[in-house]
Amino acid sequence: GCRSLRTLNIDGWDTSKVSNFICTFRVCSSLTKIDIGGWDTSNANSMEAMFEFCTSLTEIDIDSWDTSKVYTMRAM
Repeated sequence: GCRSLRTLNIDGWDTSKVSNFICTFRVCSSLTKIDIGGWDTSNANSMEAMFEFCTSLTEIDIDSWDTSKVYTMRAM
């Protein structure tokens, strides 16, 4: 799992065709910072539990995300 990860820089990933982000970082409990602000989320329809149990996460910038097609962000 990802429980021991503290930082993660995956901003360069091509997410333009991803529709399901369910549980992407779920239980990454040591993660404090993640750089994903540049992700293309225009085709996303579910972000359920994406950051669930990321209890140490203190910094995340998702202001530019397009969530217009997302139907659930439950427990995000």
